[in-house]
Amino acid sequence: ANIVEFGEKSVECSVVDLADKFCQTLAHLLAKEFIVPIAAGYTDLTLVLDNFPWDLPYAPVTGTIGQTAPPASVAEWAAFVDRMTGALIAYYGRPVVERFRFRLGTEQQSKDRFSGTPEQYLALYEATVETIRGHLPDAVIGPFNQAGASADPEGLTYAYLYRALPDPGYIGYVAHSLYYVPRVRQGTVA
Repeated sequence: ANIVEFGEKSVECSVVDLADKFCQTLAHLLAKEFIVPIAAGYTDLTLVLDNFPWDLPYAPVTGTIGQTAPPASVAEWAAFVDRMTGALIAYYGRPVVERFRFRLGTEQQSKDRFSGTPEQYLALYEATVETIRGHLPDAVIGPFNQAGASADPEGLTYAYLYRALPDPGYIGYVAHSLYYVPRVRQGTVA
């Protein structure tokens, strides 16, 4: 086993190669993303599971901002999320991690961000919710933040997810991206 050290804290990794997808992602999360805001007292944090690791899909796809292909195995993705969630709890403590919001992806309705099918995203989202809630039963988890709207009934949208998920409680919140200043036109925000 290897130990990844962060100041006075460390996390044991069960693989020999420290370039392992879990240790590399964990090192990024623990060392760069959350230490400063948590130390500064921020408690309203969202952990976004964005851009699946390069070695999880059968054939990685390069999109605008990284790897867009879904993992080849939902079970392997769930194991990754399980180890990450457990490590976050071990590192920061349950009271801190219980306050995180979790989100699976950013603007995943765009092929530039997620090159899989709606069904693949749904399976990954269900596994993510079930795995995180296995550690944190009251975790607030949401799907990707959607940018724009789509009338495509077969596309990856919030409407699709609400129809397809076995429990609407799987969606703890939704987020929407706006890249302009909305204006009211004929009584509607546009």
